[in-house]
Amino acid sequence: MVGANMTWRLAFAHDNWKLVKNFPLILTFDGQQPFNVSGQVTGSNLIGVDMPDNSTLINQFRKSKTMSVFAEGHLFQFDMSGTAALLPTLVNCVSKTKSLGVADV
Repeated sequence: MVGANMTWRLAFAHDNWKLVKNFPLILTFDGQQPFNVSGQVTGSNLIGVDMPDNSTLINQFRKSKTMSVFAEGHLFQFDMSGTAALLPTLVNCVSKTKSLGVADV
């Protein structure tokens, strides 16, 4: 996710989750050094991780082909081969929406 002020957030959802408290996650990109992060519950089945724009976390995320997430005893794996092309598109969308409004995007 990209916020209106260009803040980045990575979120994970699962239909079977019934989340009530924040918990740690371990993110690994392309098998490199893992990131220990705190996931913030934002809904009963949604948890998010802030990714500051100037952080090592977002830089690794931007260039990676794979991501694994270890959370609450479960390992989730993701193919991120299209992520590098998607991120500039998201930034462009947010910029246009801020300048033109939702109706003109």
